[in-house]
Amino acid sequence: MQITTRVLDDVRAFALAAHEGQADKLGHPYGAHVAHVAARCARYGAEYEAVGWLHDTVEDCDVNLDEIERRFGAIVRRGVDAMTKRSGERYFQDYLPRVMENPIGIVVKYQDADHNRAKVHLIEDAETRSRLDQKYGSVLRILGQAQSQLKRHSLEGPLTWNGSAWIETRTSRD
Repeated sequence: MQITTRVLDDVRAFALAAHEGQADKLGHPYGAHVAHVAARCARYGAEYEAVGWLHDTVEDCDVNLDEIERRFGAIVRRGVDAMTKRSGERYFQDYLPRVMENPIGIVVKYQDADHNRAKVHLIEDAETRSRLDQKYGSVLRILGQAQSQLKRHSLEGPLTWNGSAWIETRTSRD
């Protein structure tokens, strides 16, 4: 299936409807997270943007991979499948190596982890903040080694919430 502008509109509507009512760890609408990840993936192509929109739908919503494939095609399904952590998988030993077997998965996971790391400074609990910063830093290093050109496209600073969307602040990380 060719991912056209119309199909991307359908992908966006589908993802936002699937995540309706969900919030991230900071209490912000989860749709803003997938919107930001998708926007960061768009420069790589329509399939990357589509997987960016859909990357958490199977893991976090009442959506399955067959539905993704039926609606958006096999390439998008494979990308979403790569991004979907399965029950019982260990993150660094099982999940991340599987993500790295899919070229779209590498890009989308990198943008997902980069987005999440850029929000870590907003977490009040210092222990959680430190743990997540280390986790996402490790993920970014591993994925960056898998496809080093991605490092040129990482966020330049922490994210801030403007009431409806995530905004890149363009400052250096500590």
